[in-house]
Amino acid sequence: MFRRHLGFAADISPLLFVTAPSVIWGRRLWCGRRRQWREGGMIDTIELAHEPGFQLGRVTVLPAQRELVRDDGQREVLEHRVMQVLIALSRANGAILTREELLARCWSGRVVGEDAINRVMSRLRKAAEGIGAGSFAIETITKVGYRLVAQGGAGHEAPAVPKAATGPVFSRRAALAGAAAVGVAGVAGLAVAIRGRRGGAETPENEALMAQAWAAWTQGSAEGNSQAIGLYRRLLDANPRSADGWGLLGCAYADRAQGWVRPSERESVRLRASSAGRRSLELDSRNACGRVAIAWARPIRGNWLLMEREFRRAMADQPGKTLGPFGVARLLLLVGRFSEAAPLFERVRDVAPTVNQYRHQIDALWGAGRQDEAERLLDEAMSIYAANQSIWFTRFKLLLFGGRASAAVAMLRDAESRPRGMPQENVDDLMRLAVAVETRAPPAVAALVAYETRRGRSSPTPARYAIENLSAVGRVDEAFALADAYFFSRGFVIPDVPAGPGEQARAVLEEREPSLLFLPATRAMRADPRFSRLTEELGLERYWREAKAQPDYRRLEG
Repeated sequence: MFRRHLGFAADISPLLFVTAPSVIWGRRLWCGRRRQWREGGMIDTIELAHEPGFQLGRVTVLPAQRELVRDDGQREVLEHRVMQVLIALSRANGAILTREELLARCWSGRVVGEDAINRVMSRLRKAAEGIGAGSFAIETITKVGYRLVAQGGAGHEAPAVPKAATGPVFSRRAALAGAAAVGVAGVAGLAVAIRGRRGGAETPENEALMAQAWAAWTQGSAEGNSQAIGLYRRLLDANPRSADGWGLLGCAYADRAQGWVRPSERESVRLRASSAGRRSLELDSRNACGRVAIAWARPIRGNWLLMEREFRRAMADQPGKTLGPFGVARLLLLVGRFSEAAPLFERVRDVAPTVNQYRHQIDALWGAGRQDEAERLLDEAMSIYAANQSIWFTRFKLLLFGGRASAAVAMLRDAESRPRGMPQENVDDLMRLAVAVETRAPPAVAALVAYETRRGRSSPTPARYAIENLSAVGRVDEAFALADAYFFSRGFVIPDVPAGPGEQARAVLEEREPSLLFLPATRAMRADPRFSRLTEELGLERYWREAKAQPDYRRLEG
């Protein structure tokens, strides 16, 4: 359940309507950095969303949250560009970086004025002299460039450059990057939620491991999840009585079980998650992380009420931790209770919210019928993450399915505002959708239906988008046919991974989330008599009765 929202700021999200970002963005994977060809070679542009945390003396650097955390608990949030420059200088490991190199890595090679660079360097130097005093300093080498200098014998753990993947990869967490409204992808939410106040005394070294594990988790990738598990194990080697450590290890295993293991391995990984969660509760019977790990290790479908109760218990047992309320909020999104989820997401938002924190809260407000508030929050997110693909797709979605399809078309036609590197073929795919929604012209709708019904059979993520898009243009018969296959493998199977030669297609139906059924795009499906049969068969009607609650659409749509 959380797995799709762990990362990034996850840029997860992912392409709401077409494909995962890693596929959409052409043949390259956006994995912590953009790789750009320039004269003289390939330049790595720093993407904070997927950058791992690292140590500068007494200071832990958390790129995805743009935070510096000193070992005495003091915190400082840096501007996006200032954090990028700090990472670039730290990667150089004491070497000098020229202004041109900083422009390539931190401004994507764009030409900016001297004042812009000077302002960023001034703010970074101020942070070094404040929270970073005694740990690091920024040195200017006249007419040459800048370098980062470790001070007072402080240790300097240079951040690793994220490794590029060997080919396109899609993770449902990736909506942590992009878009799938409340569903698919992705990715950072849970990792953000685990920050909070952790119970139990930990050494500065273990606190650093906690921070590094969280930073790895926010990548919203299988590799990041593996790194987090390894770091939690290191923490537990040093402190086997860390209740939070065991609980977070259990959460990481539960996350892995929901999408990053072979079907034959899923149950054993779930058992590891439950075992780690139980160990956490043995050490601290009120530990929120352990309780969430046990609940999260269960299959999603049919366990909504049990999971909600356990998340609420975690929230009551340790109200200072955000993992409990985040779990409740995510669960409420899955079952269509957006108005109840919105204040919980507000409660767990950071002073400097990540992309995914913005996305979740925007989705909750939009699903609750509070579109004006959702748009105001989106404007705030755009002011901070103007070039972020997830935020761009979220705006496109709100315009397209919020009654302003012409504005969505204009947004697509504005090449300057589109995410950098978006292939023309993907612009064309989104334009096909936007024109069909705007005009409802029979040829445009027919072209969209042919495309969506074909790609909807390929895998779960395209199927989700296809269900939404078909419903948005009023083709509910095709939308219900895909929904039957997506949720029940009825009519045909939508495989989690393509079947090999001689293999039978397999689908893990228990992990397929129903949140898409309650989004504005699927309003036409909810008006159809077949919708109540679908929710009954999914077990949602029973959940709503036992929880003594109703989904927002019944209040909003009658």
